[in-house]
Amino acid sequence: MFAYNRPIHTQKALDALANNPGAGQSRLVIFSDGPKDEQSRPLVNHVRRICDGVHGFREVQMVARDYNMGLADNIIAGLTDLFQTEDALIVLEDDLIVSPGFLLFMNRAIDFYKDCNVFSVCGYTPPDIVPQSYAFSTYLAPRIGSWGWATWRNRWEMADWHVHHFNQFIHSDDEIKAFNKAGNDLTPMLMKQKIGKNNSWAVRFAYAGFCQKMPTVYPAKSLVANLGVDGSGTHMRRSKRYYSALTDYLDTESFCSDAYIDESIIQNFKQFYDTSVFRQFMNYLLLKKIRRQWPLSL
Repeated sequence: MFAYNRPIHTQKALDALANNPGAGQSRLVIFSDGPKDEQSRPLVNHVRRICDGVHGFREVQMVARDYNMGLADNIIAGLTDLFQTEDALIVLEDDLIVSPGFLLFMNRAIDFYKDCNVFSVCGYTPPDIVPQSYAFSTYLAPRIGSWGWATWRNRWEMADWHVHHFNQFIHSDDEIKAFNKAGNDLTPMLMKQKIGKNNSWAVRFAYAGFCQKMPTVYPAKSLVANLGVDGSGTHMRRSKRYYSALTDYLDTESFCSDAYIDESIIQNFKQFYDTSVFRQFMNYLLLKKIRRQWPLSL
């Protein structure tokens, strides 16, 4: 779990996780980022006191950063370090509330899909994506999810955090179209990451999954809710758009295979994440500008 300066959110997230069957057999590692300034120091210290008092897990370890790394660097460094000894990891942030069936689902999915053509597993699913008639408890989408997720060491090691082939990608309309199959917000996020206008580990990990042609597994009903859409977070504005009713448990015996793609779900997924016409036009202008800055000959 990655935490920063929101003690109330952190307490709720830890309480919900501890309420999961299996928590008592789980090792929890909390990465507490350092304060950006003196104003945030009391809140960071409050979060650390909460983490020091955590109960309900087999083992709890807190890694207290001496300085502010930011979420992206904290996640990349923290997971890279843990993957030196672990084959798979489940990852949460401090504003995520998980249902009681979260750990059961994630651990079962990690085991079920570990040797499959799957890049990661996510415990959150957007609202109104899956039709009621859908027969399985999981589906595949060509986009990673960052709200309560898991992956394996060999997939994590596939990520190119510097996106070295960005200039070839950004000059290929076909590649951009393929990357945007699960939402046309993806390429703009990657462009902004590359030019320093955001610092997202998630879009780089999403691009790595795209390059490997490996989808992500999602639950047919959500097991995660994000409290960070209350406006308290650094990267999310206040919004009700992402609210997805939680289910307590999913049938872990009815997972879909890694070869099964439901195109109607993919279309719903894309429509959910697609941006407005105005935003698409602004992103088109940004694309033209970046193509001039990143010539294909580089």
